[in-house]
Amino acid sequence: MYAQGLGVKQNYKQAFQLAFKAAKLNDIGGQFMVGQLYASGLGVEKDKVRATAWYNIVGSKRNAPAPAHRNLAEQAWKISLSLVETMTEKEINEALELSIKFGQEMSGSNR
Repeated sequence: MYAQGLGVKQNYKQAFQLAFKAAKLNDIGGQFMVGQLYASGLGVEKDKVRATAWYNIVGSKRNAPAPAHRNLAEQAWKISLSLVETMTEKEINEALELSIKFGQEMSGSNR
């Protein structure tokens, strides 16, 4: 809503804050949006390591029961792979560590 300015003034910072809250609740759409915003630097400082971490989390859900979730996961996986091509080994390892950390933090969520 805030990212596109639908019914409200466009505000990427607010979009990030809301997407991040949803992402932490294990919402795949929120996780994807957080990845997008980190990748683009809209509403938050551009950070390809964190973008990759969030895309990895979404991409790990390619076997989700809902077709829309599977499609989003496949898209995230492809984006993650393209980002990795531009990263150093240290950045890749950091992204993997963050993916694990974020995943563990969300493991108590039931969404």
